[in-house]
Amino acid sequence: MTGDGVDKVEDLLGGGIYAFVGRSGVGKSSLLNRIEPDLNLKVGRVMEKTGRGRHTTTYSQLFPLRGGYVADTPGMQTFGYPGTSTEELADCFPELRDYRAACRFRPCTHSHEPGCGVKEALEKGVIAPSRYQSYLSMLAEVQAREKSRYD
Repeated sequence: MTGDGVDKVEDLLGGGIYAFVGRSGVGKSSLLNRIEPDLNLKVGRVMEKTGRGRHTTTYSQLFPLRGGYVADTPGMQTFGYPGTSTEELADCFPELRDYRAACRFRPCTHSHEPGCGVKEALEKGVIAPSRYQSYLSMLAEVQAREKSRYD
């Protein structure tokens, strides 16, 4: 809303294909309009009561922008991991790969096991806590899905 950081996003665009993806009403189309006013994308107003935007974009569109392309996408309510096993999930986090070999147990979920190489790397500050938390959130989702298959 203030324009803070728009120049940083602009610096990242060019020569590639990009997608603006996120929750409904967070300002994806507004940001694109700020970067390229000629796009003239439809946007909703921020609701006074909630301070949140409204879902306006109803389909994805690809626009030429700065020698590349950018897609404006409809908002999503949640993001989920479609994988089926905890081993597949760990493979999706490249920063965990180098430390998995040091795990005491096989398989290791990197959540509660003693002697976990991933948790040791986290404690040393080698793995970002935010990435580890993302991993744990997705792990819980995969484990719940696996459990529901057997219930």
